[in-house]
Amino acid sequence: MRPKLSCPLDFSGECHNGRAFLNSCSLYICLAPEQFHDEEERILWALTFFKSGRAAKWSKNVRVTGVELQEIPQRIR
Repeated sequence: MRPKLSCPLDFSGECHNGRAFLNSCSLYICLAPEQFHDEEERILWALTFFKSGRAAKWSKNVRVTGVELQEIPQRIR
């Protein structure tokens, strides 16, 4: 029996929470790879936690401007 996985906490874009958010996403993805078919689904899933602050604004701009999902990892470095 597998333990229930916790999703990452919502991310507001605060730098001091960035590494913890990325680690939480990575851990979830590693423990439940069957839930994601490809990189695009992993990125879109992570964006669902960008619900407030600068992160929400950034996420909205990504969707509005049609940034190619392949560009996102390079843009957040």
